[in-house]
Amino acid sequence: MYGSVASHAVVPHVGPRIALCLSGEFTVGSALGDLGTLKAGESAFIPHGVGNIEFTGSGDLAVAYVP
Repeated sequence: MYGSVASHAVVPHVGPRIALCLSGEFTVGSALGDLGTLKAGESAFIPHGVGNIEFTGSGDLAVAYVP
């Protein structure tokens, strides 16, 4: 998944994911709580079983996962 986010986006997937912030800044959260902040050029590994991931912020974001 790749896209520009204006304020809020949800990635509904349960497997492991890698999120990459290409521009802007995002707060990453889930049902487990706040998972941190990503700024341009930073990435995060989200392990299996975390559930839906919510990104709040603005910029360009890429999320890679295995279907």
